[in-house]
Amino acid sequence: MPTGIAGRHLVRFGTAADQGYFLDEFADTYDQIVVNANMLAHMPAAMATFLSVRARKPFMIDPQTVAFQHEVGHLLSTSKKSAGEIKKSWRRLIRSYGNPVERAIVSKSRPILPDDFSSDKECRDFCSRVVAFQSDELANEFQSGEDADYVKFLAEEEGADNLVSPSLIVAPYFFLNAQFFDEWLDVNLRCLKSGREALEKGRNRRPLAAQLVISQEVLLADEMRSKLIKTYHGSGAKPDVFLLWVDSLNEQELSVHELNAYVSLVQGLAEGGHAVVNLYGGYFSVAAARFGALKNKLVGICHGLEYGESKPVVPITGGVPVAKYYLPSVHARLPARVSTRAIRELGGFKNAETFRQRICNCRVCKSVIRGNPAQEFSRFTDTKVSAFWRSGRRVAMEFPTAETSDNCAQHYMWRKHVEYTEATTIEKVCTGLKSGFDNLKTPIGLEFVGHCAIWPKVLQGKA
Repeated sequence: MPTGIAGRHLVRFGTAADQGYFLDEFADTYDQIVVNANMLAHMPAAMATFLSVRARKPFMIDPQTVAFQHEVGHLLSTSKKSAGEIKKSWRRLIRSYGNPVERAIVSKSRPILPDDFSSDKECRDFCSRVVAFQSDELANEFQSGEDADYVKFLAEEEGADNLVSPSLIVAPYFFLNAQFFDEWLDVNLRCLKSGREALEKGRNRRPLAAQLVISQEVLLADEMRSKLIKTYHGSGAKPDVFLLWVDSLNEQELSVHELNAYVSLVQGLAEGGHAVVNLYGGYFSVAAARFGALKNKLVGICHGLEYGESKPVVPITGGVPVAKYYLPSVHARLPARVSTRAIRELGGFKNAETFRQRICNCRVCKSVIRGNPAQEFSRFTDTKVSAFWRSGRRVAMEFPTAETSDNCAQHYMWRKHVEYTEATTIEKVCTGLKSGFDNLKTPIGLEFVGHCAIWPKVLQGKA
C-alpha cells in the first residue's frame, strides 16, 4: 500500500536559514522533508525553488489547521508596523482555507470550535481547499506566481520542472485532549472523510494521511487510546498513513509506563499494515523502529535541525536560542557546561584521536577538534553578549555565536544520520545506553542520563 513516506528519516524545514543543512553534503543524510503550510504561504516562490530545484527530495506539507484551534495571539505580528495584526503568512493561509476558519479568526478574532463545523457542506468545502493548497500551491508558483518566470528559469536550468508535488496529502486535523475528546474526534473523522472525497473527486491518487495530535493524557488513558485506534481503523476514509504528534512528548523524560503507552499506541495504529510516522521523535523512536517493538510499524521519525524531537501543541514564544552539543553516547543534546563535564569524564579531552574514538568522529568534529580538544571544543559552546531594550530597560543576554550554532547544527545532523543508518543490533544499542548511564550518572546526574537506564527495558520488552 503506498504511503507517501520515502524512508525512515524525515526532517522538518524550519526557516529560510535552514536551507544549507538540507543541501549538498547533507542531501543524502535524510529521506524526506516536512514543510509547514505557513512557510509556503510566507515565501511561496522561494519554497518552490528550494523544494523543486535545489533539494529535489520527496516532501510533504503540514497544513497546520491545528493552529486555528488555540488563542489567536500566536498568529499576530509583533513588529512595530503591524503589531496586533494577523501575520501576512497566516492571513494568506487563512484566506486560502476559507470558512469556517476565516470567519472565526479574521471576522471574530477567536479560535475555531467544534460547532463551527456543523455544516457538512462548509466542512467539505473547507477540506477541499486545504487539499487543494497542498496539491497546487507550489505548482501554481511555476505558472502564475509573482516570480513564476524566475522559478521556471531555475527549474529549466536544473532540469527539474516536474518535482513540485508533495508525496502525500494531509487531511485537516485538530488537537485531541481529554476535555473535548469526542467533539474534536468527530470533526477530525469528518475532515478525513471529506479529504478522501476531495482526492477522489479531483482524481488525485496521492496517499491520504490522518494526522493525530493528542495530549499526553489521551496517550496514557487506555480507554481513549483504544477508542482512538478503533475509530480511525473503522473510518470509511481509510487513511494510508498515520502521522502522530503527542503534545510535548520528550522521550528522554518518560517513564517505563509512558514509553509502553506510546509503543502500544503505535502498535495499535499499525494493525492491518498501516504505516505510522512520529512527527516529533528522538532516538528511542529510531531504535524501536529499527530493532525494537516498533520494527515494521513505525516507518518514519521526524525531527528539526538540532531541535524538534518534542514540540508543544500550543506555541511557546520568546525563548532565548541556546546551542547544545549532541552527545552520541547518551543520544541527547546537552548544555555547554554539562557536555563539557561529560566529555571530560569520558576522557575525550585527552587528545584529538581520543575525542574521535570516545566522543564523535563526524565531519564537523574532525574539522573542529584537531589538536587541543579542551580548547577547541569551545567552538561548540562560545556565546556572545547582546544588549537590547525590553520594557523600557536595557537588557544584556548571552546568545550562541553564528559559528557555535552552525557547528552544533552540523554535528547534530551528522549524528542523526548515523543513528538512522548505522549497522548495529538492539543488544549493542542497549549496552551502549547502559554504559552511558553508568559512566555519566554521577558527574552530570539523572536529569541528563536517566533515559539511558529506562529505554533498554522498553526496547527489549523487559518492562
